[in-house]
Amino acid sequence: MTAPATHPGKLGYRPDIDGLRAVAVGSVVLFHAFPNYLPGGFVGVDIFFVISGYLITSILMRERDASSLSIRSFYSRRIKRIVPALALVLVSCLAVGWVILLTDAYTELGKETLSGVLFYSNLYFWSEENYFADASGLKPLLHLWSLGVEEQFYLVWPLVIYVAGRSRKVLLASMAIIASASFLICLYLTSNDATAAFYSPLSRVWQLAVGGLLVFFKPGSEKRTLWGDALAWAGVAAIGLAIGLLRPSSPFPGWWALAPTLGAAALLAAGPQQTANRLLALKPFVWVGLISYPLYLWHWPLLSFALIENQTISPPGSVRAGLVVAAIVLACGTYIFVEKPLRRLNAAALLGGIVLVGLMAALVIGTGGLPGRSVNADPQKRFAAYYHRMPSQRAATYRLECDFREPSAIAAGSKIAPSCTRPGRLGTAFLWGDSHAQALSYGLRRVLPDGYALAQVATSGCSPALGGGADVSAFAGNVEAAQACRDSNRFALSSIRALKPAFVFIAQTADHDKQDWNRIAQELHRLGAKQVVLVGPMPQWLPALPLIVTKYHWPLTEDYISTGLSARILQVDRTLRARYSSSQQLTLVSLVGGLCTESACRARVGRELLVMDYGHLTSAGSDFVARTIIMPALPRENLAGKGGKVGDQPGAGPIPPSTGRR
Repeated sequence: MTAPATHPGKLGYRPDIDGLRAVAVGSVVLFHAFPNYLPGGFVGVDIFFVISGYLITSILMRERDASSLSIRSFYSRRIKRIVPALALVLVSCLAVGWVILLTDAYTELGKETLSGVLFYSNLYFWSEENYFADASGLKPLLHLWSLGVEEQFYLVWPLVIYVAGRSRKVLLASMAIIASASFLICLYLTSNDATAAFYSPLSRVWQLAVGGLLVFFKPGSEKRTLWGDALAWAGVAAIGLAIGLLRPSSPFPGWWALAPTLGAAALLAAGPQQTANRLLALKPFVWVGLISYPLYLWHWPLLSFALIENQTISPPGSVRAGLVVAAIVLACGTYIFVEKPLRRLNAAALLGGIVLVGLMAALVIGTGGLPGRSVNADPQKRFAAYYHRMPSQRAATYRLECDFREPSAIAAGSKIAPSCTRPGRLGTAFLWGDSHAQALSYGLRRVLPDGYALAQVATSGCSPALGGGADVSAFAGNVEAAQACRDSNRFALSSIRALKPAFVFIAQTADHDKQDWNRIAQELHRLGAKQVVLVGPMPQWLPALPLIVTKYHWPLTEDYISTGLSARILQVDRTLRARYSSSQQLTLVSLVGGLCTESACRARVGRELLVMDYGHLTSAGSDFVARTIIMPALPRENLAGKGGKVGDQPGAGPIPPSTGRR
């Protein structure tokens, strides 16, 4: 998303375009601040692409027709428009990062800053992760991906117009071919590599090109017409449909991107005198449109740094609303005191300024995040960072190669690693469930007797179900995730039939009371399982145990914590014990019963917290739970080699930074 450009052409300045900018930036900002209320607001970026394509093409075509087209002059104007506000935001982010980020995170911010300076943020984040991934909120400059797409477009588009010469037919054909090819690439990548489709300039060029093609059809009637009104309202409807119906889990951009793209094109084509456009030209919309570029630049870092400071837990709505207001204030100040005055400077001077920002970022990267900063010695931040990093390091302990939603499994055609269902020499135990089942894997593998293997089919977010059932609504409409869950459950059942394990351990995150576990156990026995073990819910601390410790129990001295403990989980455990304690079909293991008193639950094992977030076990926690709660509850007659491998003492595991205990 770039800074506003002068609206060229015979019609001159069109305030409705600034109004359309306001709709675009407003939808993006509200989506980022309140995603549950405006789930499709991310399409505002697509609206920006169309506006930018139209305005830039208009400028270049006007100069070409006047025989004054200068590539050098074009880039000089782009520098003056883009660099002042961008440099200010980048320097501000580095300054905030200096105060609050530890070395690893600050190094990452340096890389994000450098990619922003060089306008390849989209390519950098493409290599990192999905835009809608959970960790995306912790990247303060993620939003610069759209700026990268536009600037890469500007590297090519002026050359296309220049090379086409005076022939409008050749130019029109060239633009149409580029747009068509890009759209086909977009459709292909959306189906085969959604992250590439989102970030790649090749799959986004068509949206800017659609705006450029409008110039050839003389959009913008000077009079209000019935046809123009209908076209404009159709554009409003298309944009509203996209914002209202799309979700982060929707296949996007793909076919769905046509709605905001063609909706914006329709409003531009209808002209400024149509009813919808005249509404967009109202002063409040125009005012927001004028500050849309700095508002876009400021809002995401504010929200991201707040998320980081709150240990990855989304701040309250009132705080997020305050941050949006702060972004508006900063945008106004940037527009008045930075953008407008600095446009008079020489482009070379501004370019020198952004190069200096790049050198600052390179220094941060080269020194490994400037480890001498005082924040790196803060024990609370080190403690929080230790547990924040832990989920990304759980591949071996959780056995993510056995998760049908992991990229490696998806790349293999919805298949997990063969080692996940390999039988043991003396026998096999089987672990089935979601990520809370994965959390038990490390401990169970350590306590099973020698000669026993732990087979595992556990997929994130996927509760065990007979018949491979998986409700799409449970995955927020994510069809791919629901299909992965169905594949996971079907494969688990077929593997149990083949392995006939001595034990099947079943575990899931929540809602245990909504399943008929006796029926599931009966089916597993029919498939050949000798013993079915239902592991009850883990105690859960909301929003997260590490956050609760640093905010309310620092320095940590107690082993049991009640702050933030989920009452719902405790009630579910009571329900399960009432229903299944005497079951002839399964063995119920109550983790709550083994970890909790009447008022609090165990929060740490030795020097390590029991869970890394709200309820996923750490390696030490997994070992403790398996050794002291699960194994003692099992009938030993189904296990060969009684008293076999028992591993180390409870609580063994990596030692975190100091918890503050003196």
